[in-house]
Amino acid sequence: MDRLVALNAKLTAIAKGGLPKPLQSLARLPLLERMVAEMAQIFLMAPKDTGSVDLLTPEQQANVVY
Repeated sequence: MDRLVALNAKLTAIAKGGLPKPLQSLARLPLLERMVAEMAQIFLMAPKDTGSVDLLTPEQQANVVY
């Protein structure tokens, strides 16, 4: 996600720069491609098995919940 923020900052810098519109489009293409690839990696990422531990009073045991 941090990489997406950095890429977005670069896109914003290009938009605020003094380049003509056709050159802005060409400069943005590699950044947009990288953003799409990063989002695809996030979407296709294998989920992690996580859970929580419910801590109760000292008389009771801790229960692991999945």
